[in-house]
Amino acid sequence: MRILAIIPSFAGGGAERTFIHIIEYLKKNGHEVVVITLTSKKNDAYTLTPEINRFDLGFEKRKWYKFNIYIDIIHQIRTISTEYKPECILSFLLKANILSILALKRIPIVISERSIVNRSDNSFLARGLRRLLYSKATAIVVMTKAAVDDMAHILPRKKIHVIANSVMVSRPLKECEDTRATIKTMYQDPDHIKGIIVSAGRLHPVKGFDLLIKSFAQIAEKCTGWNLLILGDGEQREKLLKLIEKEGLTHRIAMPGRKKNIYDYFRACDLYVLSSRSEAFGNVLIEAMACGLPVVSFDCPYGPGEIIEHEINGILVPELDTEKLAVSLERIIKDHKKRERLAFAGKKSVGRFDEHKIDAQWENLLIECGAKKNNAKISY
Repeated sequence: MRILAIIPSFAGGGAERTFIHIIEYLKKNGHEVVVITLTSKKNDAYTLTPEINRFDLGFEKRKWYKFNIYIDIIHQIRTISTEYKPECILSFLLKANILSILALKRIPIVISERSIVNRSDNSFLARGLRRLLYSKATAIVVMTKAAVDDMAHILPRKKIHVIANSVMVSRPLKECEDTRATIKTMYQDPDHIKGIIVSAGRLHPVKGFDLLIKSFAQIAEKCTGWNLLILGDGEQREKLLKLIEKEGLTHRIAMPGRKKNIYDYFRACDLYVLSSRSEAFGNVLIEAMACGLPVVSFDCPYGPGEIIEHEINGILVPELDTEKLAVSLERIIKDHKKRERLAFAGKKSVGRFDEHKIDAQWENLLIECGAKKNNAKISY
């Protein structure tokens, strides 16, 4: 099947990483795939296999306010579609979803909403465009059951499909002594480190790293030998560094930036914490669990509650409650057997997110929607 896949960019984020994984899987499975990115390649954080043809429209984010930019994008998408003649469109993220629907009205289109609509933005325009145009898509994919209710007020439930993010459950888990040794050098007293708490994501307010730092500050003196590692880059870096300094924890909290070999870093640590204010799914949770880490997470909308069964395969803490997060961290740090039990159960439970199962769900949905092309005359 010929598939045209559209996304704003390959900037660092879970949506972009999932998008690339899906289209590379489709290519390997014999489908013809062409990719359109709206912004310039210079913003790329991920690479795409050269076997897949990519059209980089090269628009700069700072010019999105200009109306004529959108007219130009729609024209270019239509031109590429006319040449390629896709049987189905796959689109990720709001801008690409809206522009794909406007540009390609007569072709079956599967769009994926990767955010929590009720919390992601307060833009009247964004809400209006979703309400006006999303119903024209053939299908819309969300990542959790709760997100179905989030979307059901703007389009029929029969069009909404739940496909979770995936993880490579069968990934070989190599020993990571070298990575752990590297991590230890980030702290003032590496020879006396007993355990490392890790968290990862964009340094953005929604990820709640400020809440995690405040929670860790409450237990730092009681949990000597345990340090915190925050992986990722973003707009809040300087603000978080100032908070760490204010709490007097520059010797106990490290922020080395984004790491490509994140699985190695997870394997080299002892406990994963998710402190997000909201989380459309929670990729890092299933990745940490697949790496054999026990996990503690705020029970924020929507993902964590559908991944973690409290006290069975992880710990859920009331959202935004830094005191209860601190208590949960202290308890699990001091209970080695509990950490082992949760880690074992967590790794076993993420089998339902195995990439082979999830990839097949995407492929089947695209084939089903693409088949509708055969029932209607498409003009390019």
